[in-house]
Amino acid sequence: MYKGQRNPLYSYELQRKIVDRLTPFPDADYSKPEGYETCRYPYSGLSGSQDEVAAEQHNEFASILAKVDDLLNGNVKDWLNMESFETTGGKVQWPTPAGKYNIFSNTTSAQRWNDDQFQPTKVRPHESGEPSGPSNVTVALESPCWSVPEEVSL
Repeated sequence: MYKGQRNPLYSYELQRKIVDRLTPFPDADYSKPEGYETCRYPYSGLSGSQDEVAAEQHNEFASILAKVDDLLNGNVKDWLNMESFETTGGKVQWPTPAGKYNIFSNTTSAQRWNDDQFQPTKVRPHESGEPSGPSNVTVALESPCWSVPEEVSL
């Protein structure tokens, strides 16, 4: 609750049931009944017949930690600090090509969007006719940028 209002990003009660028609595996059904209350990290919202007990145990453990907000905030903070984006603006703008944030709110929606957007890469050979990529790259081991550690543990 914030100023007397429920935060829909924290939790939301579904007004209609959701039927997962994407999954070919019956044990990975993400359908939800009307009235289902969503949850956010670190809580588990899995409600399938085989997932319910494990989700309940996980959620009890998360509640015992009593740092639920800290865990969520830390997760968001880590995401914002990821180095895979070139600029802070890129972090904010990343979901916008999809049009809706919800597409990235769960793995099923994200995968469906990725599948729908997939376009095969066109391969263009080098003009010289030689293969491209790391296969034709060599680095001298004497290079000052490379050294063998004293002890190697494998």
